[in-house]
Amino acid sequence: MKLSHLIFVCFVLLFSKTQAQKIFSVTIHFPKGIDLKKTHFQYENGKNQLLPLTPRIENQEVSLSGVFYSRYATLHVTHQEGQV
Repeated sequence: MKLSHLIFVCFVLLFSKTQAQKIFSVTIHFPKGIDLKKTHFQYENGKNQLLPLTPRIENQEVSLSGVFYSRYATLHVTHQEGQV
């Protein structure tokens, strides 16, 4: 391999934007009046997908984690009140 090719490959590897996966973990504390069975959790993974999350719930405290590829993880929390 020529030196110029090697330099080009090194340049591309060092300065290219990669889409490495990252892991988020968050804990949310809810007031006692909130029925967590009516609360749904989803997140955007950075690849144009909205994925459901299965929370770990203990004493009105919800723990969530997942893998994402964007700069920041975007979490969607929805709560259904009453009947639709």
